[in-house]
Amino acid sequence: VDADPDTCGAIVTLAAAFATECSAGVVITNDYNNGGANASGFFPSGPTVVTFTATDDCGQTTTCMTEVTVIEDVVPQITCPADMTVDCEFVWQTLSDFGEPVAMDNCMFEILADSVIDLNLCQLGEITRTFIAVDGSNNADTCSQVITFENPVPFNEMDHITWPMDTIEIDTCAMSTHPDTIGSRPMIDTISSTCDLVTVTWTDQSMSFCMSSPCLQIERTWVITDSCQFDPTIAPPAGQWTFTQIINVNDFDPPVISGVGDTTVVTDSMNCDRFVELVATVMDCDPNATITNNSPYAANNNSGDASGEYPFDTTFVTFYVEDACCNVDSLTITVVVIDTIAPEAMCMKSVKPMNDSLSVPFYPWDMVGALSDNCTDSADITLSFDPVDPN
Repeated sequence: VDADPDTCGAIVTLAAAFATECSAGVVITNDYNNGGANASGFFPSGPTVVTFTATDDCGQTTTCMTEVTVIEDVVPQITCPADMTVDCEFVWQTLSDFGEPVAMDNCMFEILADSVIDLNLCQLGEITRTFIAVDGSNNADTCSQVITFENPVPFNEMDHITWPMDTIEIDTCAMSTHPDTIGSRPMIDTISSTCDLVTVTWTDQSMSFCMSSPCLQIERTWVITDSCQFDPTIAPPAGQWTFTQIINVNDFDPPVISGVGDTTVVTDSMNCDRFVELVATVMDCDPNATITNNSPYAANNNSGDASGEYPFDTTFVTFYVEDACCNVDSLTITVVVIDTIAPEAMCMKSVKPMNDSLSVPFYPWDMVGALSDNCTDSADITLSFDPVDPN
């Protein structure tokens, strides 16, 4: 039989048991309700076995069994809290703050709960709560609740952004074009908006116009992004605003080369060349001003580094710099490498026969067996002697 909708079972009427023995005085009992031959009454859901026992006057017994099955097919009824829409600034501790479901059934049951929290960092999005009421016979009912978190005052361009001047003139290149230096930034108002995460960035693209006004033009693109609304899949991206600002720089001041000057060094006994460090620096508002050098001993002439191995001699090095506005400067320095190591000579005895005029010609090389120098080839060394002064 089917279960009653209001109880976890059913009232079942069973036919009374009877005995087929001829002798009188047979007594019939049952083990379910002790009601004798009649076991009718309330039966719980599921199978129940009732055993009847018949006993005669002589104490002889016999038994039979009846199985009563109550089918529990009553489905539980569950009702979820109503869907809700709340402010993104709503403070909640647990999901029970949004209500609890109500369920009923004719039998014992339990409520299973699951939730999907789809909220971003700004607490915008949805929470979906799902509840299932299930009884011992696996009859089940389900419901769900959706809590939507909305932004009542979203950050927007019209109400919360004040863009800077679209064009700025700077009359000297010595002034930095950083937004804080020129005092030109967007103003944002995040006090009157709610649930926002705003960032401000900018990128510069420069164009040079040699010896004109302006000689340098910077196209600055401002980008303001509210990460709470940003959606790059939409064109233009939702939650992002851009603004283009033009900065005109007028520069007629030439760059200045510094860091190098006339240099004098001496050789050592092992090498006639000397490494000389010559690194020029540029003072100019254009950080990309181009500097070169013409030193034949530099590793790279397209830089301000003219360092290298300079020989015994005087070398003229010229540095040249030009900025984006075609302002130029040049500086020529001398690099003098002095040889302070005297040549080394090995003298030898020279004997010559005297001629008829009673004189003998002697030359310096007649008395020098070996000659060397750290810088000069022996063939290029000048020899002289003084018969009076040995020095």
